[in-house]
Amino acid sequence: LRLSGEVTGPSIHVVTWLLDHFHSHVPPEIEDICRGRDSLRASLRKDQGLTAHGEYANHVLVDLHSEGFKRLVVEALANQGWVINGRYDGDLARWVLITCGSSELMRKFYVDFRLTYEAVTLKGEKVAHAAAQ
Repeated sequence: LRLSGEVTGPSIHVVTWLLDHFHSHVPPEIEDICRGRDSLRASLRKDQGLTAHGEYANHVLVDLHSEGFKRLVVEALANQGWVINGRYDGDLARWVLITCGSSELMRKFYVDFRLTYEAVTLKGEKVAHAAAQ
C-alpha cells in the first residue's frame, strides 16, 4: 500500500470496517444480490419469453430481438433513471447487460422493464401493422 493521495483516510476506514464486519454484512448482501439476479432472470424468461443468461456474476445478459428494439428499450429505461448497458456491436448488437442489485431493487427494475418492454412492443406492433396496410 502506497501512502499517497490515491488512498484516502475515509477509504481506509470503510475497508477496515468492512473487514471487521465481513461475515455479518458482506455474504448476506451477496446472497441478496444473487436472489435479485436469479429472480430477474427467471421473470424475463417466464413472463416476457426472453433469452436471459446470468448465473455466476452480478448481471444478466438479455436478448431484445433486434438492435432497433434494444435502442428503444434502453432509451426509455434511461428516461426513467435506469442505466443498462446496450453498447454492443456485432453478434451482441441486440443484447443488453443488466447489472443487478438487491432483491428489492431488482423487483422495482423489473416492474419498469416489463411496462417499458410492453409499451415498446405495442408501439412496434402498431408501426408494423400500419406499414403493412
